[in-house]
Amino acid sequence: MFERVRSILRATWPIFGSMYLLYLALQPPPVRYVGLGGLVIVTPLLFGWAIGRLFGVGPWADPESAD
Repeated sequence: MFERVRSILRATWPIFGSMYLLYLALQPPPVRYVGLGGLVIVTPLLFGWAIGRLFGVGPWADPESAD
């Protein structure tokens, strides 16, 4: 059971992190600047992660789908 919870957390961690940065970006300054800066850095990584998970390409591809 613990492995299942870890697997779910590992799969959703980038989504929750990005949602938190979006929340920060919607706050008044100076927190907005931290959120926007984080989103500028994380958004390309999030797209790469999503493509890897959905289409099985790149470094974030699921090892089980590599067959």
